[in-house]
Amino acid sequence: MKKILSLAAALALAGTGLLAATPAHAATPGCSGTLSNKTITGNLSVPAGKSCTLSSSRVYGNVTLGKGASLRVTGGQVSGNVTATNAPKDVRFERTTVRGNVSVSAGRSVSLASTQLGGNLSVSGLSGRASLASSKVSGNAYLARAASVGLWANTVYGSLRVDSSRNVVLNKTRVWGNLSCAKNSPAPKGSGNKVTGSKSGQCRTLR
Repeated sequence: MKKILSLAAALALAGTGLLAATPAHAATPGCSGTLSNKTITGNLSVPAGKSCTLSSSRVYGNVTLGKGASLRVTGGQVSGNVTATNAPKDVRFERTTVRGNVSVSAGRSVSLASTQLGGNLSVSGLSGRASLASSKVSGNAYLARAASVGLWANTVYGSLRVDSSRNVVLNKTRVWGNLSCAKNSPAPKGSGNKVTGSKSGQCRTLR
């Protein structure tokens, strides 16, 4: 009898529109083209082979890139992580704040200019250049197997490691942790760098 009454009550509520429906899970929105002055309240994805430009926009979540995708963020904010580990093309940040980690592998190029990164930076397997200029990394920075690496006027609050890359140049970069370089060809060059921790490998004598 109780089950019959409960069912009858539910049907009555449904008839009045007062019965709450179970919310459906929304799909992660995709970006293809340019988004200007937008706010994304969740995660954002860049589909395979597409290019996404975020201009003065904010993402309150993570950003993920598909294979062959490109991302450019100018004057924006990302509250989560940026992950491009499936052979993306180009990943660029200009005057941007990323509160999480940035991970890029098997891509073409990575560029950070006047950008603040709240987590770690991991870049590996680039067919082109990894470039950091006037940027801050709160965690550790790891750069490996890039055709070219250029760092100028940056601050790394953790440790910096550069391995197995070509044409490595470090200028006016402040490292609060350790600086380690190995298997780069030729050996890293540069000047005006300051390291609080230890220097080892090919960067042992780098000034």
